[in-house]
Amino acid sequence: NERYLRSLDYINDARILVIPIADEPDSVDLLVITKDFLSITFEINNLTSKHFKGKIGDANLMGLGQKIEFTALHENNRDPHFGYKILYTQNNIAGSFLNGTLGYFTINPNLNDGRANEQMWQASLERPLVSQYLRVAGGLTLATSQSFNTYHYPDSIFYKYQYNILDAWFGYNLGVHRFLFKKLIRGRQFISMRYYRNKFIQVPYQVTDKYNFRLNPREAILAQFTFFRQDFYK
Repeated sequence: NERYLRSLDYINDARILVIPIADEPDSVDLLVITKDFLSITFEINNLTSKHFKGKIGDANLMGLGQKIEFTALHENNRDPHFGYKILYTQNNIAGSFLNGTLGYFTINPNLNDGRANEQMWQASLERPLVSQYLRVAGGLTLATSQSFNTYHYPDSIFYKYQYNILDAWFGYNLGVHRFLFKKLIRGRQFISMRYYRNKFIQVPYQVTDKYNFRLNPREAILAQFTFFRQDFYK
């Protein structure tokens, strides 16, 4: 639908036109007109003689609806001086509305003071509710992360840790079949559940005997009921 097309990073506006076919009353042509954004992005910030950070990406790689993004960091007081972040996303895998993302970061902000000395692997799948007639939506994120002493902190203040993340949610759109045939029903009900776990394999020795909300394991189960109503005007 038009709303889903507009939600893509590289499309600014979209129209879908239904065109009857002469002498074929059971068929139509669909003409999809899009207004695109420039998909290539480039960014530089914090540029000094001792520090550089830049990012380049393409939200529609080779016109295939795939996104790739590369971020580079150079700091003289860091060892190694150079670090990077690479992120790859594919939209609508095999026509399933599943979006998949893979990422590897060597400059992820750490959980203690936010310095860029955390390494992370991340993989995620998400199926958003792209239409009010879609039955199910959900997502799954798996990640593993570890801190490294790239800024040569003394052992007494360097927080050495490693943890894994599991974040999964599932949602179901109630009464979809009924909405297809009763157009006057505008209200929608959506139920969902989420499970989140942040499990530490290694906890910094500085916090082993006290509570620190950033550096302690977390686990949660959440449930949600959503009522929403949509109307469209042209």
